[in-house]
Amino acid sequence: MTWLITGSEGRLGRAVTRQLEANGVPFRTFDRVASERAGHITGDLTNPDDATAAVDGIDRVIHLAALPSDSAGSPAEILKSNVLGTIELVEHAVRAGCGRFVYASSINALGVTGVGQPDRLPVDAEQAANPASPYQISKRLAEEYLLYAHRATALEVVILRSPFIADSGHYTTWRAPNFDGLPRTMSELFAYVDLDDCARAFRLAAGSRTTDPGPYLLSAEDTCSAEPTRRLLDRWSIPVRADFDASLADDENRSLLDFAPTTAALGWRPTTTWRAASIAPSDHAPH
Repeated sequence: MTWLITGSEGRLGRAVTRQLEANGVPFRTFDRVASERAGHITGDLTNPDDATAAVDGIDRVIHLAALPSDSAGSPAEILKSNVLGTIELVEHAVRAGCGRFVYASSINALGVTGVGQPDRLPVDAEQAANPASPYQISKRLAEEYLLYAHRATALEVVILRSPFIADSGHYTTWRAPNFDGLPRTMSELFAYVDLDDCARAFRLAAGSRTTDPGPYLLSAEDTCSAEPTRRLLDRWSIPVRADFDASLADDENRSLLDFAPTTAALGWRPTTTWRAASIAPSDHAPH
């Protein structure tokens, strides 16, 4: 059983490859960037020949490849890469008889970051999607096509929505006195997930037996704000779910993303918080 990792040479891709190596999972890597890894395929998923080669003999796909923000290209380039590239890969995965397809989506698919805001907090499965930029739209459109494929074909799909993905380099910065930079802003909901925790979620999703595609939220247990969550809520005119206030008595820094369904379906929980993480060399290389 061989797994495919697209976007393997990005920061998250490298973390996922480490996860699979540590757990003895055979895999193939694919990226626009070349690699010396045995069996690596350098290509473009919008090219049908490259997509065919990528999924040949593959049982499970972890699809990370994407243009990662609105600044990464023109609207047409973002939609081509993130939507058409995903559709091309899904279609070839179905034809190749792949069993499972795990998609790296984002909380941006919901439109609750940037100019938008949530209907209520914490953000959960009830949140309606209102994407408001080319990147946000691209993630949401890809999700919708994957949900269609899950219903209409034998391909089992799992969609993971991550917030900002952080590592020890970010934690060092966040611990600095009077640090007031991104992503500690309302536009990010003060949400983050540790790089290795995120990579583990993708491994668990690909290896799981869940038949529910999600989408599933990922998050650290806490926010990346130095202020307690209650103080953040008091500054915003956003309704708060009735049971959430009581939960703050147990953890005053609780995340504003509800990942309980992810835990229930995949057995995943975050293990790292910037408040307690040991500081080691970071993995900041750009994708």
